Amino acid sequence: MSPIVPRCPVAPLPRYTRRCRCYHLATAATIAHHGALMNSTIDIIRAELERLFSLKEMTSMSKSLLCLDPDEVGGAKAKASFAKALTDRCADGDRLDALVDVMVTSRQGVDPRVRDAAGFFRTEELPEGALLGPFTISRKLDENPISIVYIARRDGEDCVLKVLRRQVCFDRRAAHRFLTANRMVAALKHPGLPAGLDAGETDGRYWVSYEHLEEQPLSVRLSRTGPTPIAEVKPILRGILEPLAALHGARMAHGDLRLENVLVGRESVQRVVLTDFGTDRLRQRTRIANGHAGIVAVFGSPKTIAPELVRGESASPATDVYAFGAMVYDREGSRKPPGHGVGSSRRDRVARSCGALHSAERRRVSGRDVDRDGRQTHRRAGRRGGRGRS
Repeated sequence: MSPIVPRCPVAPLPRYTRRCRCYHLATAATIAHHGALMNSTIDIIRAELERLFSLKEMTSMSKSLLCLDPDEVGGAKAKASFAKALTDRCADGDRLDALVDVMVTSRQGVDPRVRDAAGFFRTEELPEGALLGPFTISRKLDENPISIVYIARRDGEDCVLKVLRRQVCFDRRAAHRFLTANRMVAALKHPGLPAGLDAGETDGRYWVSYEHLEEQPLSVRLSRTGPTPIAEVKPILRGILEPLAALHGARMAHGDLRLENVLVGRESVQRVVLTDFGTDRLRQRTRIANGHAGIVAVFGSPKTIAPELVRGESASPATDVYAFGAMVYDREGSRKPPGHGVGSSRRDRVARSCGALHSAERRRVSGRDVDRDGRQTHRRAGRRGGRGRS
């Protein structure tokens, strides 16, 4: 993976952007500053490695724990030269965190800056003015466990750029499924879906971009307004269901519907836009080995994630309907859906209720359905679902 920032504070070379057919020059002062920090970080680890370990211990550590042949690392004839060579090799090969783990575990009294140094190398934020393919970073907007969000310039216009964190991209197949899911959504034209949606990979970083919107997340709005009567949020609910119906009609699912992924307009005329599609593709599925199954990792809000997703099953329109119902139930921003924190048997009952709700949603959720009381619609759907299963 080619780093965006060089390791040494040298004058940056211009990078050619194919999309724009022009040269872009990154901010020299910013790059030089980060290069200097990176060099000083390597010096801290190298000095502690040389102070705390003998040459024999370092070569043994390199071979047995880091799987690096000391002869290939180089500098194995002297303690100082090998400490420097090993640190440089670990930095270049994404093993610096592993080297710090070995140092901290093997010795007491390690300089506290060593832990901070490893944290520096885990920094994934792109500085202002950095280039990522056709994008020039303007500023950081937000971050979450899955991605870091920026305002960036592309072809002379502002856009939202979401760059996935490295820890969610270890499975490259899953990362490419995520990108493909967003490209499929981009093929749909609907006012409730983001305009200019694009996805790609640049320099080993996976990203999604779309038109910059002035709307705010529904979670922010609810946190400011407090408990909201259902009658007041009906236009917003309809604005969520309409793009969902478009997705489901194309045999696709959102996969991670929650308050944070619903953008709501600030004007009197409500505009609702859904974002963050396909994160369920990044979720590691249930793995079965020797008759045993186990879930490795799950991304999603604990308030809206459907039970079948927790069990490692694939997202479907039914899981979106479950998430929508949980959002309506939690329209005050503080309530937990039925079945939250309960045993598997009750979660299964909630999952069956999701299927019944989906039967109602498959009627494209007409305005008449939205205007009715949610409890009545749920009971009617439940009876239909019950007769269908019997």
